[in-house]
Amino acid sequence: MSLEPRSCLRLFFSVDIAGSTAYKSKNQNERSDGRPHWLSLYESFFAEFSVRFTSEWTDLGGRGAPASVWKLAGDEILMSQEVCLINDVWTAVRAFKKALYGYQEHIHQKHDRGLGLKGTIWCAGFPVINSEIEVRGSAEEGNTTVVRDFIGPTIDAGFRLARHATPARIVLSPELAWLLSKRVEESGETMIGLYYDGDVELKGVFGGRPVPLFSIDAGDPLERTRNAISGRKTAQNDSIGAFIESFVQSIGNPTLTTLPYLASTDEAGWGVQPEQHVVELAQMRKLWAEASGEKAQWDDRGSEGGAVNLAAPSLRGEL
Repeated sequence: MSLEPRSCLRLFFSVDIAGSTAYKSKNQNERSDGRPHWLSLYESFFAEFSVRFTSEWTDLGGRGAPASVWKLAGDEILMSQEVCLINDVWTAVRAFKKALYGYQEHIHQKHDRGLGLKGTIWCAGFPVINSEIEVRGSAEEGNTTVVRDFIGPTIDAGFRLARHATPARIVLSPELAWLLSKRVEESGETMIGLYYDGDVELKGVFGGRPVPLFSIDAGDPLERTRNAISGRKTAQNDSIGAFIESFVQSIGNPTLTTLPYLASTDEAGWGVQPEQHVVELAQMRKLWAEASGEKAQWDDRGSEGGAVNLAAPSLRGEL
């Protein structure tokens, strides 16, 4: 039986290698095992980056489960982390930045200084705006492979935003920038250097409406010098919050985007859950309760190759 639908806020992280095409072209010679030399870079990157990220999370006092690998896509690692406390967001962003810069230095020393890492972070809410699904593969020797995936408008927007990241700048979604600004406003702490880089059109997202682009420095000292020379300055925290609130209001559709929140009956709850989300989540729970028995019977009949279970993981878990 699948889990009962619940409100959930997740962070998503994208990190991929810049300059990889040229690196592959220069390192076609074979290793002792007959495979191309450039493969060593990817083997270590895929195995080590998430470990470094987890280590930084722990060192910064992160509470709860760290980010885990969602999937690999070419040169890119995609990771996801459920947010249990609002302070987790702040800690996760700092840990990702430290891991990104540290591992980029490692790549420079061990492989090629012409390589870099590009990072993007966004947040997405479930289950009203986005969905979590389980894809069941064919059974082998009595075991069924179940792969978890995330789909929805905010997931699409995050992928589009990732195209604007550079090795010098980590891109943040506007909803995540708002979360950081509100957290700083409530805690009184110094804001992580957040830049507003203008508006960009993300193909197929929000009907083509331009989306505010925010970023933080990835830690490169040269970028800080470049900012000083060019006069590029961080945005004012109170202006960030008001600006993004106006942007979300201009979309006017809480099934596409809304200000992030943590729905909870205890002190961990945070933000305002739109009434439409309350109503839709209640309806999802009702449908889940009615479908649970039928789904259990389907499971008893055995898995079917490629079947997608949308009964509850898609209703699981908002932005």
